[in-house]
Amino acid sequence: MTEPVPKSPEREGTTADVADGSRPSDSGIHAAPGPLASMFLTQLALYTDGIGWVQVLECWRRHGLLARLARAGSGGLTLGELAEASGANPGYLAVICRVLDAQGWLQRDLEHATSRTRVAPTPAGAMLFSLIEFGPQATEVTAFCPIARHMTAYLDERYEPPPGCPSLDELARWSERGWDLPPDAGGELGVVARFRAALEGNLIGPIAVALGLGSGRVGNWASEPERRAYIGTGERRYEPRGDRERAAFELLAQAGWVRWQGTCAVLTALGAYALRRAPAFGVPVSYLPLFERLDDLLFGDAERFWRRTPGEPEAHVDRAMNVRASGASHQRYFAAADTIIGRAFDLPFEEQPIGVCDMGSGDGAWLEHVWNLIVQRTERGRLMHAHPQDPRYRPLLIGADYNDAARTATRERLTRAGIPHLVSFGDINDPQSLKSELERHGIDSTRLLHSNSFLVHNRPYVGVKDMRAAAARRADPGAVFASRGRALSSGELGQNLVEFFAAWRPVIGRHGMVVIELHDPERVRVGRTLTNYMLTHGLSDQYTVGIGAFLKAAHEAELEVDSDSLRLFPDSPEAAAISVCHVRNER
Repeated sequence: MTEPVPKSPEREGTTADVADGSRPSDSGIHAAPGPLASMFLTQLALYTDGIGWVQVLECWRRHGLLARLARAGSGGLTLGELAEASGANPGYLAVICRVLDAQGWLQRDLEHATSRTRVAPTPAGAMLFSLIEFGPQATEVTAFCPIARHMTAYLDERYEPPPGCPSLDELARWSERGWDLPPDAGGELGVVARFRAALEGNLIGPIAVALGLGSGRVGNWASEPERRAYIGTGERRYEPRGDRERAAFELLAQAGWVRWQGTCAVLTALGAYALRRAPAFGVPVSYLPLFERLDDLLFGDAERFWRRTPGEPEAHVDRAMNVRASGASHQRYFAAADTIIGRAFDLPFEEQPIGVCDMGSGDGAWLEHVWNLIVQRTERGRLMHAHPQDPRYRPLLIGADYNDAARTATRERLTRAGIPHLVSFGDINDPQSLKSELERHGIDSTRLLHSNSFLVHNRPYVGVKDMRAAAARRADPGAVFASRGRALSSGELGQNLVEFFAAWRPVIGRHGMVVIELHDPERVRVGRTLTNYMLTHGLSDQYTVGIGAFLKAAHEAELEVDSDSLRLFPDSPEAAAISVCHVRNER
C-alpha cells in the first residue's frame, strides 16, 4: 500500500493542490506541481503525519505494545492477541495498525475477521520502534502537547504551561542538533529523517497555525497587511521578542521558511508560500486534545470517553480551530456544488425544485450563499426579478440541523437577509422524520433539492439492519473503522452506508441531493498523502470511506450518481480525498 514519493513532483496520487492562489483544504491542498509546491507538500505531509503517530507510539511504549511487537519479531501477533495482552480497545487498535501499515511501519496479514489479522513491524518499523523505545524524543514531544495546543497564547506570553512541560526553546535547540539521532543515509524518506520530521511537525504545525489562524503579535504580523514590516529591499522581516518567539522563528529557519539577518527573521520564498497555506496545518493541530487523552481512549472505557452532557464542549478537538481551518479551504468545493445548484434552477420553471434543504445547516451561511446564487445567476432569479410580487418564483430555503444553537443561528441569519425560510430539527441518520416534519408544513420533500457537506462521514454509527447482508459482503478487510472502541469491518460499514443512502432515497426525489464528502485516499504515498486524517478521523469514530466504496454504496441503494457533475479533489480516483457529487433517484 505504501509507495515512496518520487524525487520529481507529480500530479497523480498527491493530496495537495499547490498552484499559486489555491487554497488549503480540509484534507491537504490540491493540484498543480511546482518546485515550491512540491517542497511544501512534502513538508506538510511529513510534519502532519507526525502529529499523532509520535503520541500514539509513545503511548504504545508506555503500555508495552512496542516491546511485545519486538519480542514477536517478523511472525507478529494477531490483533486479538495484542488487544487481549495489552487491554487496548480493539477498534482503535485496528485503526492505528491500518494507518501504521499505510505509512510503512507495520505489515498486516489481513483476515476478514479483524481480530485474526496479524501485524508485525516492517524493517523500517522495527528501527523506528527501537528509536522510540530507547530514546527520550517522543516522550518529550508528547509532554509538549499542552503548549502546542495553546501556541498562539504561549508565543504572546499569555499562557503559562503546567509543570513538567519542556519549553519551545529547549526543543528548538534539540531539533537544531538533529534530536541527537543517528545519521540517516535514506534521504528525506529514511526512517531517521521521517522521525525527525514527525517530531518537528509537532512544533512547526502549531507555530504555522499561530501564524495562519492565530492572533497576537506573531499572528498579526502574518495576517494583517498593515502590521507587516518591510525594510530596505521590501523583504518581509520580523524581529522576535523574547525566548519563545525566537525559538519559534529558529524552527522556521530550520524548515527553510525564514533566514536570519542579524536579529531579524526574513521570510524566504518557501516561507511566503508556506505562510499562505498555513491553515492546512489547522485540522491536524485541532486534534491535539485527542492525542493528549490517548491513554483513556485506547485503554479506557470508550463509551465513557465519548459521553458528554448537552451543551458540554467536545473534549477531543478544538472545534473553533477545526472550523476556521477547514472553512478557509472549502470555497473550491462549494464552487463545484454551485454548478449543480445553478443547473437545477436554470431548468424550465415547471421542472425546477421548489427550494433547497440543507442538512447540517450550521450558521446558515451556505443557504444564504445559495439564495444569492439563485437570485443573481439563474433562470429562477430572472423570473424573480421579472415578477417580484409573485410568490411562486421565490425558492424556499430550509435549514435542518441536530444542534439547537445551529438552528437558532440559521434562523437569525436568514431572517436578517430577508430570505424565505423554514428551520427544522434534522438528523442525517433519520431522513424520514425530516420528510414527516416538512409534510406538517405542507412541503413535499421530493420537490426539493437537498444538500449536505462533510456530514456523511461524521454521522453517528447506528449499526445495520441486515446483518446477514453485511456478513455476506466481499469487502476490503484492510479498511477498518471503529465505533466506541469496537472494530467495524468494511463489510459492516458498507452495509450501513447502503442502508443510509436507501433511507434517503424516498426523501430526495428526482431533484436529488448534493453531497460534499471527505474520503480516505485509496492509495497512500508517503510524503504526499496526509495520513493524519486517516488517524484523527479513525480515532474519533468517523467513517471516511474511499470514493469507490462510497459511490458503490449509492448505486447499490438504487441512487444514480450524475457522472457529469462528479468532481474529485485531486482528480485521480486513487488519490481522491474530497468528492462533490449529485445523487438522485434512478430514472
